[in-house]
Amino acid sequence: MMRPGSIDASVSEACRLASSIAAAVQRSAAASPIELRNALSRLVRGLHTSHLVLLFGSLGRGERARDLDLLVVADEPEVEHAYQRLSIDARQVDLNVATRGWLGTVWEDPEWGYCLSEAYLLGHPPRALEMAWETAVLKYNQPRHRRRCARSHVDLAGRLFEVSIAASRSGQDAAACLLAHEALRLASMPLIECFGRRVYSHQSFFDEVRDSARRAGITGAATREVLRALGQRDDPDPGSYVAIRRSISTVMRGLHGYDVSLPRERRIEALIALSHGTNVLDEAAKSAALLDRFPCPEWLPAGYAQAVRISSEAMERHERLARLASSSRPRDHHLETPVRSSTPGARWVDASGDRLKIILATSGCQTPTCVFCTLPLYGRQTEPAASVAVVGRLVREHRPRRLSLYNDGSLLNPAELSPKQLREIVELAISSEVRVLDVETVPRFVTRDRIADLATAGFESVSVAMGLQTSEDWLAVGLLGRPDPLAIFERALSVLRECQVSARLYLLWGHGVVSTADWEGSLRSSLAWASARAVERVTICPYVSPAADTPPGPTLCELRRQLAAFSPGDMVVDVSLAETPSCGVANLPGCIPCATALRSGQYSRGPACAKTPASCLPSTGA
Repeated sequence: MMRPGSIDASVSEACRLASSIAAAVQRSAAASPIELRNALSRLVRGLHTSHLVLLFGSLGRGERARDLDLLVVADEPEVEHAYQRLSIDARQVDLNVATRGWLGTVWEDPEWGYCLSEAYLLGHPPRALEMAWETAVLKYNQPRHRRRCARSHVDLAGRLFEVSIAASRSGQDAAACLLAHEALRLASMPLIECFGRRVYSHQSFFDEVRDSARRAGITGAATREVLRALGQRDDPDPGSYVAIRRSISTVMRGLHGYDVSLPRERRIEALIALSHGTNVLDEAAKSAALLDRFPCPEWLPAGYAQAVRISSEAMERHERLARLASSSRPRDHHLETPVRSSTPGARWVDASGDRLKIILATSGCQTPTCVFCTLPLYGRQTEPAASVAVVGRLVREHRPRRLSLYNDGSLLNPAELSPKQLREIVELAISSEVRVLDVETVPRFVTRDRIADLATAGFESVSVAMGLQTSEDWLAVGLLGRPDPLAIFERALSVLRECQVSARLYLLWGHGVVSTADWEGSLRSSLAWASARAVERVTICPYVSPAADTPPGPTLCELRRQLAAFSPGDMVVDVSLAETPSCGVANLPGCIPCATALRSGQYSRGPACAKTPASCLPSTGA
């Protein structure tokens, strides 16, 4: 039931939006999930709503979905949230209505923070609301907060399991089973928080546990014991687990005193309270025949103990890997900065054919969290100058048709290059007959106003590059320090597509923090993710060390093998492998034929890999 409050008018508007969206989903049943999301975004844009509309759940992630999960946010400072489950055209719609004030605090809740971070933003919300969502997503994904989430899973699981033991001792077997299963599920979540993708997805939960355990180095036997207790039968299909979770959800939603719209910790407090001094929970679980859903309820205690153990191991391993990754961060302020034809205000000037590449000095990246990246250091070591004058002089000197304009950070960040400076640079580029413009940025700075200004400036084409590194947030954000989670990239790609601006993504490959097998999985999933979103170009960047000696790890030969197995379709997939890199000192090691094949894009053709150590290049200058 919706709760009364100042968002009453927003509730009515949200119900109308939900009806329109559900009808559009029904009409577009044959469309791919990505096409459907794009169509829904156009629909909401055409409705001219003043609310923020977020699509989450499976469809928000770009996957097929039977049901709809929506959050509609009003631009109000109060902290209010209301929930209702609707049935529209035989489709279940979970509709949440909230305020901007609610967005400012709800990211602290592990479950709602997760939902916001997998959400897809529809239409053109007011910028203040879009920024409130973006801020909530960024705060939730801070590594420190994610570690708190992992610990809170364990703490709440322990409390629930203690209550389940008490319920069992008092003869309330059905309630004990429900509580123990909920505790087991929570105890498994830190494993996925550290090494997985989707903590709260029932359909993919078994796969998440298995994949996360493999990345964490957990044995298969331990993982199987946890999955067996969760409800896995001989068939690896997760259907039995999904059926158990639906039954538990039905029981809890029917309990007086349990409100599904509350934050997770308050819901669990209510569940614990309902199990004390009353048999309400036990009777509800019995009426739902919950015990019949479990292959063997006696497995739950051992499964819970195993889940606590492997989650503890996963958190410890994640801490070790995070320290290892952080130790690779360039800290030497006396590192030699790579330069080419440098001039005051630009450390890198490369004129080749009709293309001019400039790396401007703008005092370094203002979001310098990527542990592998030397660019912030290079930016701080290069003396800045008047950027407009620098670009103007170089463009007039070289008369390029294509201008690739970068800095050692985000060119669209107003703190690094002011809007006035960017506007003046664009104007002088147009007046100098530059026809193609390339820029690079962190995705949070891709806004409709900035991109529309570039798109309508008069260039024949504009390309915006972003450092995705990998579509796996557990690796990119959790270990490598990428500042923006995947949901922010989704929004940026949506803005670029709407403004008809090309997108280019950079993928990192080969940093020693994870194994070659993990990089192969990352490469495969990242290329598929980009292809599904019609990204025009993906550039793979083998790790470049800031020091002359590259530690042992993945090789360029292995990257070539992995790329040879990929079919890119219409997407351009190339490799950045300069003889003299602008972002570091030492390329990964690899043999000459494989390095040549990567530079030419002939991944599956050309000379075979020279596998003998004597034929491999040294790491520097590969």
